[in-house]
Amino acid sequence: MIHILICDDDPDFVLDLHKKLEKQYGHRKPCIEITDICDPAKITRQDAQKADIIFLDVDMGKISGIDLARKIRMVRKDAVLIYVSNYLQYAPSGYEVNAFRYIEKSDLKNKLPVYFEQALVVCLKEKACISVICEKTEIEIPVSSFVYAEVYQKTHSLLLHLNQYKPDTLITNMTISSLEKKASELGFLRIHKSYLVNMSFIKSISSTITVLKTGEELPTSARGYQNIKSIWLEWKGNQ
Repeated sequence: MIHILICDDDPDFVLDLHKKLEKQYGHRKPCIEITDICDPAKITRQDAQKADIIFLDVDMGKISGIDLARKIRMVRKDAVLIYVSNYLQYAPSGYEVNAFRYIEKSDLKNKLPVYFEQALVVCLKEKACISVICEKTEIEIPVSSFVYAEVYQKTHSLLLHLNQYKPDTLITNMTISSLEKKASELGFLRIHKSYLVNMSFIKSISSTITVLKTGEELPTSARGYQNIKSIWLEWKGNQ
C-alpha cells in the first residue's frame, strides 16, 4: 500500500488533485490510499507517519507549508514531498525540508504526470524488500536497511549486516550466488567472491578495498576491479 497525503486549504483543488492521481495510477499494484486534508492544523502525527508521498500547498492562511513540512520531517524523514502552489518564489525554501519537486498550480496538468511517476519510483525503492530464510522463517528485509552480506567462513552460511534494523545481523543458509540473483536488480553488487554489497552504502572502491558509508572496509576482488567499479559508477550516475 502506498499512502498519499494531500493538504491544501482549497477543497476544490484537493478534490481535483485526488481525482487526477487516482486516474493516473489506475489499477496498478501496490494499491494507493489517498488522505485529503483541507485544514493543515488537523494533520495528525499518524497522518504524517504513514504518508509515503505528500502534496502540500505553501500558503495556507496562518500555517506555512514550509513550517508544516518541518514538523512532518520530524516524524517521517523519508516521505516524498511535492509542493503544489501558486507562489514560485517559495520554491528555494523547499530545499530546507528536502522537497522532491515544486509545481505551479497553473502548470499542474503538464508537470504532475511526470513528477508523480518519479515520486512513485523513489517511494517503491524505499519500500523494496528482499526475502531471506533465517532459521526456517522467511523474513522481509528492507533494501534500505540491508548493507551487505558476507560468507560466514565457519559454516559457509551468509552473515547479513543491517542498518537501522533489529537485529543488526542475521544468518541465512542461502548461498551468496542465490542471494545475488535476487538482489542484483535492487542495486546490490558482488565486489568479492565472499561479499555482496548494497551500492547505496558504497563510499569508494579501489583495487583492494571497498569503503562503505558506515565506515567499514571490505576487500575488493583485484581481478574483477575494473568491471566492479564500472558497474558501481554507472549505477551511481543513474541515481
